[in-house]
Amino acid sequence: MEKRTDLAKRLFNPVKLDIRNENSNSGRHYINVTPCRYAKGKLYTFYHADYFRSVQRHEDVAPFSEEEQEMFDLYETIAADPDLFLDMDLEPGDIQLLSNHTNLHARTEYEDYEDPAKRRHLLRLWLSLM
Repeated sequence: MEKRTDLAKRLFNPVKLDIRNENSNSGRHYINVTPCRYAKGKLYTFYHADYFRSVQRHEDVAPFSEEEQEMFDLYETIAADPDLFLDMDLEPGDIQLLSNHTNLHARTEYEDYEDPAKRRHLLRLWLSLM
């Protein structure tokens, strides 16, 4: 809001999210997602940069408007600000619990071991309270 009120308002309107369903016969390539919303006075957000941006690969999706491009760029710039994000090094046995609707999160690249016995083993569990 402090940087660009006009772009912040745009986050409360739907944008297309690539569902990456190449192996499906559904014919759907995307769903509409509203990146930000308020519920019971609390701000919720869902932001998946790669999926928002990759939706343009589909022929039935128009290129981003200048406003949409600026919105995505600014959102990602703010999220990448070292004064705002928390960088974590997870060790074997660590557990991290996050809500996709209240925390932006990402994983950085890593080099894995060639030996299968030493490779990273990440389990992901998606829970829904609905």
